Amino acid sequence: MFDFENLGQKRQAGILAKVSETSTFPVTRRHVLASSTLPFLVAFAGVRRAAGGSQDPVFRLTKSQVPDRRVALLQCVLEDKGFYSSDVDGLFGPQTESATKAFQAAHGITADGVVSIRTGKALGLPFWDTNIMRRLDPPFRDDAKYAQGTQFDFRSLAGLGNFFSGQPDADYDSSNTLTRRALRTNNPGAINISNWQRDSMNGYMGCTLPDRHGNQTAIYEAPEYGVGAWGFLLRKIYFNGSKDKVTVGAIVDKYRGKNSRDPYIDGYKRYSAGKFSEDYEVDLYNNAILARLAIASYSHEFGSWYPLTDDQLLAGFAVTDGYIDATGKDVVVVSPEEMDPTIYIIEPELELP
Repeated sequence: MFDFENLGQKRQAGILAKVSETSTFPVTRRHVLASSTLPFLVAFAGVRRAAGGSQDPVFRLTKSQVPDRRVALLQCVLEDKGFYSSDVDGLFGPQTESATKAFQAAHGITADGVVSIRTGKALGLPFWDTNIMRRLDPPFRDDAKYAQGTQFDFRSLAGLGNFFSGQPDADYDSSNTLTRRALRTNNPGAINISNWQRDSMNGYMGCTLPDRHGNQTAIYEAPEYGVGAWGFLLRKIYFNGSKDKVTVGAIVDKYRGKNSRDPYIDGYKRYSAGKFSEDYEVDLYNNAILARLAIASYSHEFGSWYPLTDDQLLAGFAVTDGYIDATGKDVVVVSPEEMDPTIYIIEPELELP
């Protein structure tokens, strides 16, 4: 099992060195593709070390042209609240600073254009929380697995400064990005509930209410656990544990159901600067490549950059590695019925609860 406590030490030892390969990602808004690109290693510009060594995120004006997916989420939230109307590009530039100042002035906060803990909390962003403890009612709490009164520990396994949600039971509101299903459930792939998740996935706790199609999305305590489940879904269910490379088109075909392939391919290309064309071959057992694919997939489904950091993605796929024995022996047992990819499809429409 992956040692999250020593993530930093393992990075120094080269465990995360694979991510130093670069891939370019476009700067986008929900439906706007700009020409600039960014390396896969998203910068942590603006994060300072507080006393005791913990990460104390501070987002401020920068000339850096390396976007931060967390800043993209900040921009989405400012847009939701009517303070931002420029591109959601992950760059904390003058327009983002002006929008921040306007929000601060409207909420009685010193209008310095800097997003630190007070402004961040007022925006509802989680980057200043180490964790959130919650009790939940069914179905958000699986009452067959957890007793009434169980406290769930919502957090990021990568620590302070990373995204997680502590509100899986929030009602969906189209004017609030933070209530989108893939965000509020800590389940970036928005995977439908299944027995293999209930029985075997770390951090599983329950599921959402059903939408009109009957889809119910599994809920995890940490988004890295959701990433781990998504990696397992791809490797063991969608492609039956094969170590052969698979094309992006073949991956999309598992997702799209009866829907056209083209919008998915366009979305994957949009969030990979054209890299993930339908014929591009993906090694699902290379966690650095899988992390790139994850951002393209999650961001396409989300409609904007999905706010997980690179440390979170790699920690999530380390969770996937723990589910799959190197000898090929099944660590997680999946019933024949749940090997059917169609049961995990979420209809691509306006989100319902």
